[in-house]
Amino acid sequence: MDNEKYNCLVVDDEPIARRIINNYIGQMPLLRLAGECINALDAVEYLRTHSGIDIIFLDINMPNLSGFQMVKIAQPQQRIIFTTAYPEHAVESYELNAADYLLKPFSFERFTKAVYKAVDMITGTYSSKYEIVDEKKPDFFIKSDGKNYPVLLDDILYCEARKNYTMVILKKEQTLMPLISLSKFETVLSEAGGDFVQIHRSYLVAKKHITAVTSAVVNIDAFEIPIGVQFKEKFFNEYLQKPLSQLQKKTRSRVLLKKGTDFHYCRIEDIAYFYSSSKLIFLVDFQGQKHLTDFKALNILEEEADPSLFFRVNRKFIININAVKKFKTFNRVKLTVELTVKAPEEIIISQENASEFKNWIASER
Repeated sequence: MDNEKYNCLVVDDEPIARRIINNYIGQMPLLRLAGECINALDAVEYLRTHSGIDIIFLDINMPNLSGFQMVKIAQPQQRIIFTTAYPEHAVESYELNAADYLLKPFSFERFTKAVYKAVDMITGTYSSKYEIVDEKKPDFFIKSDGKNYPVLLDDILYCEARKNYTMVILKKEQTLMPLISLSKFETVLSEAGGDFVQIHRSYLVAKKHITAVTSAVVNIDAFEIPIGVQFKEKFFNEYLQKPLSQLQKKTRSRVLLKKGTDFHYCRIEDIAYFYSSSKLIFLVDFQGQKHLTDFKALNILEEEADPSLFFRVNRKFIININAVKKFKTFNRVKLTVELTVKAPEEIIISQENASEFKNWIASER
């Protein structure tokens, strides 16, 4: 198919997401948009009645039938590139032998890498092209996606726990997913001579690649990695040779609010929770009143809020400990939290954050 185009099917329930992918497809001469579906059920029917599809861009979180469920039921022979806004789906996508996994929002450059990887899989040239190539002797090998990859310790930026797997993030945006727990992989790195530090229950970072540190996060180039509560003191004492108390900024005591031409403020202790919606940050006080803030991201609030009072439970919510009514186990490994003030949606804490949340609830203040 050197001179032919690869036919693509886009499956996503969000019009904006379909439009972005369609635009990217239109920019690549080797691709042709053959069709698009707004849900997985329509996609199953489309594949049943249309032939010649080579690549499917498949959203995961869709109503009635998810992208994962569709693949398990229909077992399409086409190369699948999963697209989602939720990084926790990465492990299952690799288990389903996906060509790649794109985390929204993704750039055109990242999109092209996924496309070329899928095309090389179709043409049978994938195995040699995507190995880590370096003139230096590898420090060890990592088995991922059924293949053994030579790896240099210097190329590893950080590692993230993914259930029974460890996601290894390397230079040049390359990711490997070996079937090994983070704790066991830490031992592998140590025995190979690596200098890594655990800053969170779910994260190991390479000390030499740390580019900036705040009281809440570690930066490695463009990556922002959270520092877990129970790891803070040890990390700052050992890595920076300074106690945490010398590095923490003064915590925020008030949040300025504007309504029309009038300004007023809300005391931080009167706020039940902050949440993100449609790229806007809102706060809800203990009277249940909702207010729009000027904050651009929850990361800023996470760093400025008193960590003994507020906790970042997931991508959308930062909650006040005094607003926690109760919490319970969900799907065996996750938690759901009920607040004294009604939230706009169910608050779910991932397995990775559940232990840290419990420690926060139980810690002395």
